[in-house]
Amino acid sequence: MSRRLLHMLIRTDAAPKHGLGHLTRCIALALEFRARGWHVYFCVNSGGYPLPFLLRRDRFAATLLRFKSLHQAGGKKDLRQVHRLGGQLSAKVVLVDSYDITPAYLRQLTASGYFVIRLDDLARQPGPAHVIINGNIGAERLRYRCRPDSLVLAGNRFALIRREIRTLRRRLGHLPVRSRASRVLICLGGSDPCGQSLRVLRWLETVPETFSVDVLTTRYFRHRDRLRRLASRLKSPVRIHCEPVGVGRLMRSCDLAITAAGVTSYELACLGVPFLVFKLYDNQCYAHRYLVRRGIALNAGDHGKHSSRYFISQFQRLLSNAELRRQIQRRAFRAFDGRGPERVVRSVTRAFQAQMARA
Repeated sequence: MSRRLLHMLIRTDAAPKHGLGHLTRCIALALEFRARGWHVYFCVNSGGYPLPFLLRRDRFAATLLRFKSLHQAGGKKDLRQVHRLGGQLSAKVVLVDSYDITPAYLRQLTASGYFVIRLDDLARQPGPAHVIINGNIGAERLRYRCRPDSLVLAGNRFALIRREIRTLRRRLGHLPVRSRASRVLICLGGSDPCGQSLRVLRWLETVPETFSVDVLTTRYFRHRDRLRRLASRLKSPVRIHCEPVGVGRLMRSCDLAITAAGVTSYELACLGVPFLVFKLYDNQCYAHRYLVRRGIALNAGDHGKHSSRYFISQFQRLLSNAELRRQIQRRAFRAFDGRGPERVVRSVTRAFQAQMARA
């Protein structure tokens, strides 16, 4: 295939409102495409914020989408900017990962001759795309309303886990499970708009057992000052890590983690870190349900449904029971091997080549 054709444009979101999950999984996929000879360019709806640090870290060229109002995301102005960038790059492939994107938007892209890839967590809207990707656990049970010739890649075999995590897993293998857990990681999203990290820190302070706490966050978390003040008042040692280098090593250095049912939960599972998982938002319902049902994580609660007492009892159960942590680790390690991006890129490349051959 001519290198002139190996250009991809990724349209995604990264802002305090949206979090960093969309961008994180797109970067996991983009790194794999780039390793196989593709040129990948990002256009990002950042809600008026600067380009996220993740793009600089992984050396991806990117452009911010410009809107007078955030309500224009997913509209005609959004589409015009994507079209213009696609033309400048001679891109034949557009990947979209945003809840703002409508079926009409996708129809316009396909009508313009693009090979369209869509990341879709919920299967609630028709998906006029050549490839639909949903790497969430349990996603293979969803039914997508899509083109008859659409390729659907769904389920945890296609989980979009970053190369850093896969490399650590391959190099270091299983995380040793210690009889006494003494280090706890809190990682509840890049922006954590509902402030769950603050609640969890307060709840952990009521637990009588002794342990240290690491909190993973980013500059998108608007309660960072409150988090620092709270951490300074607590009796447990608390370390706050804002956009650290080597997130995978930080994860693996902890005995257990507290997270939400998103990309980070799959990375923890891939590394074999036992964890409790919250359902904080509606788009996490399937992942949360199947992580808990399959014994890959312990339920931390459903935001607005379970009490702090429920979380504390579940946390103490995991903290004190090394055999339970070991069982969770084994199931998680089997369920997420980290090779999802490789599988996706191979399948997408074959589908794209077939489409080009027919054109």
